[in-house]
Amino acid sequence: PKSQFVLFPATVATAARGNTRMSVLHVLHEFEPVELLRQDTSLEQLTYSQLDAASLYAANRFKWQAASMSPTAPVIILGTSITGGGGADESCDPKVRTTSSVELSSRYNIRRSWGRHFTDFFNRHLVHHHLGTVAHVEIFYKSAASPEYFAMCTKSFVPPDARIVLVETTSRLVNLDSIHSQLSKIAGAIRRVAPHAAIVFVEWPSLDAVPDSVQSPSLAAMDAAAKELEVDTLRVDRVLSAMAKRCAQSGTSTVQSGKRGATPARKPTRRERLDVLYPCYHELYAARAEDSVHPNPWGHQLLGALAARHVSRALVEARNVSAPNVAITAAASTEATATATAATAAAAAAATAAAVTASQRLAARPSDARFEACYLSAPTLPLQRAACRGDWMPVDEGRRGVQKLGLLSQQTGDVLALDLFHDFPKDLARRSCGYLSVSLNYFLSSTVAGQGAFELSCEGCRCEEMSIPHSDQIHPFPRVETDANLLSTYIGLNLSISAQTTFIAYYANTSSCTLLINHIASGWSLPRFKQMKLSRPKSRVRIDGLFIEQLQPSWVSYFSLPVKAGSRAGKLVRAVKASGCKA
Repeated sequence: PKSQFVLFPATVATAARGNTRMSVLHVLHEFEPVELLRQDTSLEQLTYSQLDAASLYAANRFKWQAASMSPTAPVIILGTSITGGGGADESCDPKVRTTSSVELSSRYNIRRSWGRHFTDFFNRHLVHHHLGTVAHVEIFYKSAASPEYFAMCTKSFVPPDARIVLVETTSRLVNLDSIHSQLSKIAGAIRRVAPHAAIVFVEWPSLDAVPDSVQSPSLAAMDAAAKELEVDTLRVDRVLSAMAKRCAQSGTSTVQSGKRGATPARKPTRRERLDVLYPCYHELYAARAEDSVHPNPWGHQLLGALAARHVSRALVEARNVSAPNVAITAAASTEATATATAATAAAAAAATAAAVTASQRLAARPSDARFEACYLSAPTLPLQRAACRGDWMPVDEGRRGVQKLGLLSQQTGDVLALDLFHDFPKDLARRSCGYLSVSLNYFLSSTVAGQGAFELSCEGCRCEEMSIPHSDQIHPFPRVETDANLLSTYIGLNLSISAQTTFIAYYANTSSCTLLINHIASGWSLPRFKQMKLSRPKSRVRIDGLFIEQLQPSWVSYFSLPVKAGSRAGKLVRAVKASGCKA
């Protein structure tokens, strides 16, 4: 886009000075106008081209055109603890920000979250460019969850008329081999529910990932996947890298003037080490950069401003392209806008129709009446109590005011039984056959001691792995390890998340399909599916949620390919076809 967009737009009209109205987890909130924090000079000195480098536009332009002509359509934000306001509750006093003796809050604060800042700055850009204000922003977040969490029960978060969906996709929670698979799963789920929506992946990097972000295989893989999926990407690491260069050139940081680094006569302070390793931008991370994941209030404001700038540029450019004879610049007056509106009404209507038609053609097939069951937290799980063994305790292992509900087993041999047909039309199951895609959420950690493993099996139906490349890492089945230290893709990482595995369940003329989750000892995986069990005094497994839907026909076609004939899923599909089932 040719228009120049400032990073932190000033309030330009009464419409943009009103309170912020947005919904968080379906609850309406109203906040007073945002307070603009004083940012580092190295950020304020960045050029438009350096800010533009963070925005990678790959979404189809017809979708942005449709969005620019749909001011009442909701804008949806999906994300993890960062989107929930993790790190945003810290003091906004610059002195407290740098004083190590003052304790900082670790609670979530949605009113200072990047989504709230996005809403304010987005409205200011829209008013400035005569596009009105956004009618509805809806925020959903799940703390410590992998990005593909929102591929489950997506219609619970994304309405069919959504035109813009921002997804915080933190690459640190995705292993390299599964990046394309997970992002494809998210984009596909959104498009089935809201086929006309433009999707933006928003990446806030971990502190230590910024210096090597140019050579990062994960970020490169994310960019490649987004381009292939026709999804925009916002790469904040590029802005932070540009900040670091400015900071190094000036020799100053946010709170420190004079010479940087340590003198030979003394040991450098922690702040001086941070200034050398992460020049200036370490001031944007929570807990004085001891939290390398969450942004602090300054970081949240920057992330929200960059996201608002990205979306606003796309909308203004799309609007100008759809009505090229009356492209409205930033200097256009309100009077000129009113005069041009009548002259281009017919052109706008024609462009809208063309945009919707193209969007329908390019989007994935919308969701139909397929069966779908969502059990997003432990209290809702469809327990088959008669088949359960041992003690599965309901627990809330959340902190900072955020719930993390699960069913916890602390003894190997415990069995949790879940009724996959609990909400399935049993009459249909008795007289038909078909495939289900089953996704199970569980707690995976590298820091909690005594993490165990579990083994999956099914009764009344047949369950098999999703036979895709690297399935043992992406969707392990039947054995699932919950100690991240024993998984090659997570070794060396500090994480505790609600992970997910997905598998296939085939039913035929049956009234029951039970998933059995057997708590077993943790251990190293060895060739030929053998396992070396570890001797540990304690073992724990936590189950968090369940999602069931009919398997997409495209998966059946994929597993029917000759190259997949020898896989477990391929053998299942061949056996099903041989039985005469037309699933």
